[in-house]
Amino acid sequence: MNPQPFEAMTRDDVIDLLSVVTGGDNRNATEATVAVWTEVAKQGRWTKHEAIDAVIGHFAESTEYLMPAHITQRVRSGRREVLTALPGPDPATDVTRALAMAAA
Repeated sequence: MNPQPFEAMTRDDVIDLLSVVTGGDNRNATEATVAVWTEVAKQGRWTKHEAIDAVIGHFAESTEYLMPAHITQRVRSGRREVLTALPGPDPATDVTRALAMAAA
């Protein structure tokens, strides 16, 4: 399981995301909304797929009014889950340990 490379959300991606949000809570997304959410998406390093999953997850589990910070929290949590599921390095063998000690 390899994490997908980061691909920053575009303005059009944010508009698509806000369409999903609007479907969930009937908010009116203005040009200012798009501008702010685009900047937050960049700072939060959201991908379109992660952000849409976060919105759907939020609506499935919460009655709170969705804010961009909710998406950032869910994206980060999802990434942590992926990283903790990855296997760690193999333990050192006597040979690799000796080589490391010799190089030090």
